[in-house]
Amino acid sequence: LSGDRTDININSLNPALIFAMLFGSDDFLPIIGRLSMATAALVSDPVKVGELEKRRCIRLALKLLDRINDHPIVTRCSEDHNADNDEFFEEKAKSLEAEWKEEAEKLVLCRYGQEILNLVGKLYKIFVEQVMGTWKEGMDAKMNETRIQIDNTMKAIENAKKIAGGIGNNVSQEDQLPEYLETLWVVTSMDITSTMREVVFKILYDHSESNKEIREKRGEAITILGTIYEQCKRPDDQTTLSNKNDAARSVFEGAAHDAMEKEMKNRAEE
Repeated sequence: LSGDRTDININSLNPALIFAMLFGSDDFLPIIGRLSMATAALVSDPVKVGELEKRRCIRLALKLLDRINDHPIVTRCSEDHNADNDEFFEEKAKSLEAEWKEEAEKLVLCRYGQEILNLVGKLYKIFVEQVMGTWKEGMDAKMNETRIQIDNTMKAIENAKKIAGGIGNNVSQEDQLPEYLETLWVVTSMDITSTMREVVFKILYDHSESNKEIREKRGEAITILGTIYEQCKRPDDQTTLSNKNDAARSVFEGAAHDAMEKEMKNRAEE
C-alpha cells in the first residue's frame, strides 16, 4: 500500500492479526475460533488466556450444536415419526448437506483452508467414534488421535532443527520462511486438535439433554459434517500453496496484506 493511502506499515501490525489472516482468516472463526497463539499474543496473563480458551470452546460447541440440530437425523427424534414423512426428511437432509458442502467449497479456498477444513473434519469423526463407537472403534479412534499428536510433535522437532541449523549457517530468515510457516502450522494443528476434542465432547456429553437417542443422532450429524469437511479439496486448477516452499513468501505476504486491510477498516470505523 502506498504512503498516500495509509500510514500503516507491516512492522506496526499486530502479529496476532497476521497470524489470524494466515490460517483461515475470519471465515473460520465459527469453526475453530481465535487460535490460542493469537490470543496469547494479545493477552499476557496466562490465567486470562485460560479463561478465554474455555469460553472459546463453549462458543464453538454452541455454534456446532446449532448447525447439526437442523439436520433431520436430529430433528426427527423430537417429532412424530410417520413413514409418509421419510421422503420429506430425506430431501431436507440432502438440501442441508448441500449447503454444508457449498460452504466448505468456499472455505477451502482460504489460506490453509484445505488443511484446516480436512483436519477439522477428520477430528470430528475421530472424537465421535471415541464417544459413541464400539470398544474397538473407540480404541482405533484414540490411536488415530495419538498418531496426529505424534506426527505434529515430530514435525515440530524436525523444523526446529532445520531453523537452528540455518541460523548457525547464517541463513536469512526469509530463506527459512517455509520452515517458520510449517512450524506455525504444526502449532495451529495442535491447537485445533485439542479444541475440537473439547467441542465435540461438550456436545456428546451434554447432560442438559436427557434423551440418549438425540445425543447419538447429534453424533451422526457431526460425522456427516466431518466427512464433508474431510473430503473437500481445492479445485484442480488451484495449487496447494501452503505445501510449496517456493510459495511461502506469497502466502505470508497475502496474509500481511489482508491484515493491513483489516486494520485500516477497523481504524476507519473507530
